[in-house]
Amino acid sequence: MGIGLSQGISWQEIQILSKSGHAPQVELSGTAAQIAKKLGIDNVLLTLSHDADYAIAHAVALKPSA
Repeated sequence: MGIGLSQGISWQEIQILSKSGHAPQVELSGTAAQIAKKLGIDNVLLTLSHDADYAIAHAVALKPSA
């Protein structure tokens, strides 16, 4: 969303939900949800990967198609 955690969003407002056999889902709350709505973001795609010592995540915020 381009504002970072220093601009009023807490990491606690970004929750990752998982179901076996399904892609992880991002659920926003509080200020994060308000800003996403203001920016027209209606979905966040997420990929996660890990190894013994490292983890990585990549998220893409999407607006609805016109």
